[in-house]
Amino acid sequence: RHVAGAEVLPDGHPMQLLDFAPGAERAVVLFGRSRLNRRADQFNFAEYLGHGPDGTVQVHVNEFLDRSLGYLIYTLEPDLRLASIAPSVALQKTYKIESLKDPRILAFGDADLQDLRKSYEVRRR
Repeated sequence: RHVAGAEVLPDGHPMQLLDFAPGAERAVVLFGRSRLNRRADQFNFAEYLGHGPDGTVQVHVNEFLDRSLGYLIYTLEPDLRLASIAPSVALQKTYKIESLKDPRILAFGDADLQDLRKSYEVRRR
């Protein structure tokens, strides 16, 4: 209900958010990075957080700094267990375009979803 501050990481950690008060979170949720995100950018980021009618939480995680290239839609149970992951139409299109440019790049598929499921992590406080 109340979001403020940032997770405190060990001194010098490259992922530490600067100039934020320490967070009061009960858990930290880490979203894995897609194949193209790992090639194109240094991070991904959650941009949308909302509630579903069934008590689930929906999070849109942008895979590129250019938001128009697509995002992943994560649905979380109220206890933060991962319910599902789905690529946006724009993300599927970005993978398709990149696969046409470079045949070594495969279209976004089930293997990507499995990889992202494995890298989803919840750190309880």
